[in-house]
Amino acid sequence: MTSLVAALSRLDERVWRKSASGQGAVTWLPLWLVSDSGVWFGLTPGGLWVVGRVSGQVSAPGEKPSPGWLPLLDSDEPVVKEEVSYVSTKYDLPLEPLLQSLPIDDIIRIALATSNPHWIDRALIWLESRENPGDIYAMLPKVASSRAAGQKARQRAQRLMKRGTSNHLAPHSRASAAPGGTAS
Repeated sequence: MTSLVAALSRLDERVWRKSASGQGAVTWLPLWLVSDSGVWFGLTPGGLWVVGRVSGQVSAPGEKPSPGWLPLLDSDEPVVKEEVSYVSTKYDLPLEPLLQSLPIDDIIRIALATSNPHWIDRALIWLESRENPGDIYAMLPKVASSRAAGQKARQRAQRLMKRGTSNHLAPHSRASAAPGGTAS
């Protein structure tokens, strides 16, 4: 993260924008236009991601991600990586810290907790190619039985639950098991 902050500090001050947030003015660098309605993802000089509109309000840095982040899930993961890679090259920012700092798991949690079938399905599609953190894994049974999720999404959640128990230990036993299957 320090390499990202150092790289951001070298950027020309004219690329930065000031926008209002719920916690006062935020200085940020709009990096990626993610929706036709003018929503951008960007970074603060401290390397924290924000979402908002150039001519409007942005999320406060460090606050829990809001539903404003959900449009990220409309792009497939390789597209997101490509966009972040482009930004990395354009502004000479280190790629790995950019990718690692994106709040993907938080965005997936928001989507799975909604009653919106589109966001639930998009989150599940992202989860198919990712390792599921324990708390996200724990959300899958509710999604698998939710009427808010479409049938295809419920089936996808069931497959992810099966994959979770067959590919690796269930989240509650992951930390307590040593290699070879015995408790440490």
